[in-house]
Amino acid sequence: MKKIPTLFQREFDHHRVVSISPVAPPELQWVLDGEGVATEKVDGACCAIIDGTFYKRYDAKKDKRGRMKLPPEGAIPCDDPDPVTGHWPHWVKVEESDPADRWFVDAYHRAAEKAGTLADGTYEAIGPHFQSNPYKLEQDILVRHGAIEIDLPDRGFEGIREYLEQHAIEGIVFWKDGKPQCKIKRKDFGFKWPCVEAGYSIPPQIREQIPDYFYTAMAGELFAVFGWARTRDAFYPDEDPGYADLASSTYGWVHAFKETCRKLDMGFLMDYYDTLPWYESDVFDGIIEQEIYRRFMNREHDEDNEYYQYLVKTDEEKQTDEENQNDHIG
Repeated sequence: MKKIPTLFQREFDHHRVVSISPVAPPELQWVLDGEGVATEKVDGACCAIIDGTFYKRYDAKKDKRGRMKLPPEGAIPCDDPDPVTGHWPHWVKVEESDPADRWFVDAYHRAAEKAGTLADGTYEAIGPHFQSNPYKLEQDILVRHGAIEIDLPDRGFEGIREYLEQHAIEGIVFWKDGKPQCKIKRKDFGFKWPCVEAGYSIPPQIREQIPDYFYTAMAGELFAVFGWARTRDAFYPDEDPGYADLASSTYGWVHAFKETCRKLDMGFLMDYYDTLPWYESDVFDGIIEQEIYRRFMNREHDEDNEYYQYLVKTDEEKQTDEENQNDHIG
């Protein structure tokens, strides 16, 4: 992935931005004119899928003697060497068997399970094991570059500055002709990044509208999506990991969530969910997952646990219960 220019002219002092002016080069005037697409710049580790193969970015650098280190065998150059630093970026294949690639592999599989398939293109790996996790995520995931479009009605210098000041994003990347063409970051204006001081939580006015039976119904929908064995093993693993494993944030999870909202006539919750940015929706899923586990999967009180009693019923009894529930929900 080639390095792209910054939209506005900056002044540096020892590689640190000390000022920025509203001057944009003529070739980027289209940004100020409102052309192209404004997208969120995501802060993580750059990677790519090329012809169906997963790669991570690798920067070949000079050693202490000023000699360029050779990139790994099979590395694919993705840009020319930087004339100032000498860094030479490459794509290096991610290996499932390499412990150093563990978190890239984990992020890839989670994203693939959530999206179904991952198309060729460049991505950002984010989460607990990338860039100090500025989004406070609980799991690693991939986000495709250019996927998060933002509404930026004022493309002027002050309009962009105000937008970045008021929104907790690292920066903006402007796309045109299907490619990223230029960027601007919070730090260019002197704003702090990361700026997420506290993790996301479901607002009280939303949480108080979620009844207890929502979590029971959601557990039932997960059972319908993932099957008896997987649901049972997630609720009652042989070794309690201290958290549930209900495949939150996957396509199946979202389907179960939508079905629960639809059947319980809780459109307000689905509407709220749709307004969340991707990183907050993942945290939202994790909170709901933990509530299911906490409320209905307490192993110390199995004899009083309504949903547990359902899980241990015979198949015939479960089928009868499901038929009755469908008749009730309609």
